[in-house]
Amino acid sequence: MSEACVKMKCLSVRQPWANAICTAGKTVENRVWYTAYRGPLLIHASQRIAWQAAREGPLAKRLQSVIAAGPMPTGAIIGVVLLLDVVEDSPSEWAEPDSWHWLLAEPRLLAEPIPFSGKLGIFEVAIPQDAALFQKKPCAEQGDEKLYIYLKRRIQCQLARGVATCL
Repeated sequence: MSEACVKMKCLSVRQPWANAICTAGKTVENRVWYTAYRGPLLIHASQRIAWQAAREGPLAKRLQSVIAAGPMPTGAIIGVVLLLDVVEDSPSEWAEPDSWHWLLAEPRLLAEPIPFSGKLGIFEVAIPQDAALFQKKPCAEQGDEKLYIYLKRRIQCQLARGVATCL
């Protein structure tokens, strides 16, 4: 018997950027492409680590603190955020010029990383529906509990419709 699960959108991000999104208040993800998608977005930490970005550039000091804060899982889904909008003119310190700025909010780490091979672009992945999968302790921003309730309701609705197999 397979475990009940829910399909969610996912994005692969290199470390330490993935941890910065989930734990250090990185509210902008820079991409060269636009997406019309808005809503919950799983964060997948890709296999490769962007060591050069962590050592050089305007955000190197901040990224070093992300690295020092703890483990940086790779090849796994590590968290979920809410993708609010995609703009070209975010004033955030995380925004890079000549990029689409994906505005992120309400980050939440998974209780345990889910090993997974990432893909390019936004892709769908089925994860276990157990709401305990998400850590309940508050993360970087207020409103975190609202996301938890939203995700729990979304999972319940997906289950009512009947969802396929999990990872």
